Amino acid sequence: MDRSPEDITRQRWVILIVLFSACAIFLMLSLVVSQFVKVGASPQGEASPGSIQLPRGALADRNGFLLAFDVFEYDVEASPAGLSSEKRDKLADALAPLLNKPRDEVRALLETNGAYVTLATHQSGSIEPEIKNICESFGPVVKTVPHPVRYYPEGSLAAHVLGFVNADPGGCYGVEEYYQQDLHREPVPMTKLGSAAWDDIQASDTLLVLTIDRYAQRIVEEELDAAIKQTGAKSGQAIVMLAKTGEILAMASRPTYTPAEYWKAQANTWLNPNVSEIYEPGSIFKPITYAAALDTQTISASELFYDPGVIEVGGRKIYNWDKVGHGTVDIVEALGNSLNVVAATITQRMGKERFYTYVRRFGFGQLTEIDLAGEAPGIVKTPYDNPQYSDSDLGTNAFGQGISVTPIQMISAISSIANGGVLMSPQVVRRKIVGGRVIELQPRVIRRTVSSQTAETLTRILVRVVDEYLVKAKVPGYSIAGKTGTAEIPIGGAYDPNDYIASFVGYGPASDPQLVILVKLDRPQTVRSGEGAAAPVFQRIAARLFQYLAIPPDRAN
Repeated sequence: MDRSPEDITRQRWVILIVLFSACAIFLMLSLVVSQFVKVGASPQGEASPGSIQLPRGALADRNGFLLAFDVFEYDVEASPAGLSSEKRDKLADALAPLLNKPRDEVRALLETNGAYVTLATHQSGSIEPEIKNICESFGPVVKTVPHPVRYYPEGSLAAHVLGFVNADPGGCYGVEEYYQQDLHREPVPMTKLGSAAWDDIQASDTLLVLTIDRYAQRIVEEELDAAIKQTGAKSGQAIVMLAKTGEILAMASRPTYTPAEYWKAQANTWLNPNVSEIYEPGSIFKPITYAAALDTQTISASELFYDPGVIEVGGRKIYNWDKVGHGTVDIVEALGNSLNVVAATITQRMGKERFYTYVRRFGFGQLTEIDLAGEAPGIVKTPYDNPQYSDSDLGTNAFGQGISVTPIQMISAISSIANGGVLMSPQVVRRKIVGGRVIELQPRVIRRTVSSQTAETLTRILVRVVDEYLVKAKVPGYSIAGKTGTAEIPIGGAYDPNDYIASFVGYGPASDPQLVILVKLDRPQTVRSGEGAAAPVFQRIAARLFQYLAIPPDRAN
């Protein structure tokens, strides 16, 4: 009987698990045995000072490519108390070129009569045989002390997803912090490293398999970098989510940093804005308003709306972005022209209770519970729980103003429409491998946001919006559902008159959605609108990912 692709994938992971565990155990065993030899102790357990920090668990992408793991560096220590001055001179002569230090500096360090002195730090494993030769001549007066150092083979790739490890050692930000308890391993005293301890070491081997695809991540980062360079944006974010599971295929933010050299970057760069920074989303929020209105039958897909160009809500006048009235429009025209007045008219008709029930149902104002450190809940003011709520908020919230969200909240909400009205919990780790045991972290349903019929209806509307109005987001051969946003930025109780946040969120192929993609550019300079700045980035990312993932087209070119 033929094996399914899932069976083949599972077999590949079993092989990887065995190899990963065997290599980790062999590396640690070789390290400790050689260390016992260097200090003149035996593997049977004679006392030796200090302890060994066991390697931290590794991180791999969804295809098994390692993204973070520990390598060993060595400190070189000496115990020269029993050596004569002449032998210390000769020892300094032998060690100075090996440690790449001035001979007089090494000789001065050897003057100590204490238990030991550190001669050098951060040495590679190639120093071990040289130290062994020196010990054969001078006795066990010099040793290497191993300690793991976090290695990120892809450099800065997916830095905001991964996070980094500081000197504690402790995970900071991203997966490294969120899964600290899974990844961290306590130091083992050298005196306790017997055969029983090796069973513990073997059982503690950990590998976290991420939902991230290394190549997809690279595509997203390349396109985000190009967009920031082209538009002059101050910063930017992009997320790719699998529509049916909530798995994060790629997540990027700029500016970025290199996890292995995190201290070289400013501390505010370490934060992942995709989950930690809130912003007013602007018109990419309108699909949420229309979804709620369609689901409550406040409006119908065939309804016509009259747009006078201005509407007063709660004593505040609301205008369209172009300050123009568009007269009688249908639902596609209203979304395609991004008419604030129509959106505010709809929420007034819907009423506060129903509108904010749906806002909450889509996950705004609460944590998505993504497995990354530092998530912010956003801010949703309602008349029921916030004394700062104003009646005008019902109008402005309709088009994403006066409400603050995170990018992960925004893409999760739109993804629920792509997923037939089912909201999934966003997910970054899909599998834990602990001591050779595989723990699958299954996609998790949060709730239904709208009916499948509403989701299907709105998808058809958003496809027409892209086809007829947002052509820069179109991907040849694929139907795309999406919406732009050109959001004002609040500063000091008002809105910045000069800068905007340009964004686009969409999904495709719309007939069977596979990918949901959000692009957000902060304060672009050369092109400022969502259509001009963000939609083309969406198009390039989607086109490349459809090809890479072999997602079949649903249209003739």
